[in-house]
Amino acid sequence: MMLEQVKSLIGENCPAYEANNIFYKANMTNLVRNCINCFNYKNGKCTKNLFNELYENLKIN
Repeated sequence: MMLEQVKSLIGENCPAYEANNIFYKANMTNLVRNCINCFNYKNGKCTKNLFNELYENLKIN
């Protein structure tokens, strides 16, 4: 559960976030901006290598 909350926080604060789902791009509010819903999140990793950097920044704040 904690990891899902972290992925949501990172997705909400990620400058490189690109939604996988076209419905999110159309501004549907029921889809969460989360790493899992991001085009750049493949095989459990951020292809932009931003996850760890954003995680560290969020821990400080």
